[in-house]
Amino acid sequence: MRILVLSDSHGCVDPMEQCVERVQPQVILHLGDCVRAAQRLEELYPDIPLLGVPGNCDYGGLDQPERLTELGGVRILMMHGHTRHVKSGPMAAMYAARECGADILLFGNNLEYDPAIVAKVQAVIVRAV
Repeated sequence: MRILVLSDSHGCVDPMEQCVERVQPQVILHLGDCVRAAQRLEELYPDIPLLGVPGNCDYGGLDQPERLTELGGVRILMMHGHTRHVKSGPMAAMYAARECGADILLFGNNLEYDPAIVAKVQAVIVRAV
């Protein structure tokens, strides 16, 4: 299954459209910060299921801040991350994923690119286990 994960779009629909055209996903997961942009994407691609969660900039978001879903037999915990303070570190989000039995944790709310992020997350996972 081809899944496109987007986050922190902040109203920038064009780059998200480009991603959809390039990836041709079967499902789109949007991790917040601009639910309206995700809704626009849903209008543009009505045949592609889109699941989302609100972010810290989605004031009065009507949806739950965290969503556990299952795709292809894999349990995925989606969150923007602000409710678990991911800017201070991923540990609280990782514990939440572990508590609900998620196989995969997805979060956004980190606008800084860190080329070493994979190694850092792996190190945190090793310490948590």
